[in-house]
Amino acid sequence: MVKLLKNWRFWVLMGILFIALINALIDPPENFSEKTLILIIVKINTIVLIWLDIQLFRFWVRTRKIDDIVNYIQEDK
Repeated sequence: MVKLLKNWRFWVLMGILFIALINALIDPPENFSEKTLILIIVKINTIVLIWLDIQLFRFWVRTRKIDDIVNYIQEDK
């Protein structure tokens, strides 16, 4: 577990997911005239961030940079 927390790639993945979560929960204030447009842009941004996170995870698994994370996930199954 300690080795997992010391891996900077883990924190990058969690940071991107945290930003995506905040984006998913954002609701623009009522006084915006283009509320629908802002909402659509924020949701597209959320989807792009999640896609980026998945692509980074897949790349790091292929290059064996996050074996400790993958092993930890497989131990819990």
